[in-house]
Amino acid sequence: MANEHQDAVFVSCDFVPPSINHYYGHRGHMVFLTAEGKAFRRRMQKACRAKRKILGPVRVHVCVRWPDRRKHDIDNVFKALLDSVKDILFEDDDKIMQLVAEKRVGDKSRPAGFEMAVVPYTPAQAHPGSGSNTHSSSDTKV
Repeated sequence: MANEHQDAVFVSCDFVPPSINHYYGHRGHMVFLTAEGKAFRRRMQKACRAKRKILGPVRVHVCVRWPDRRKHDIDNVFKALLDSVKDILFEDDDKIMQLVAEKRVGDKSRPAGFEMAVVPYTPAQAHPGSGSNTHSSSDTKV
């Protein structure tokens, strides 16, 4: 297997994705990208412009940072983040085979933001509880 760090695509930004409630809007049965969603997508396209797209199944590791200690739901930012980079860093979100989430709060030494790594997925990287391998969870870190 090739070195996964060599095959990885890394993105680091000093801004936090909007929550799903601010990224998409609803009018009746219609779903649309809000102004905040469009602005975030443009920022992500700019941040990823020199990155390459990984074809096929991928594993995504995201660490979101908030310098304050307020309540933050990490799952509310994933849809906006992943939708904003699909077809840029990977083909489509249906190609994500593994998603690793990490949240850091209260670290005032760094601004709010996130780091994301996208890596080609291989079955050997499957979660240990899936029955497809015997690796420890530390073996699957990006």
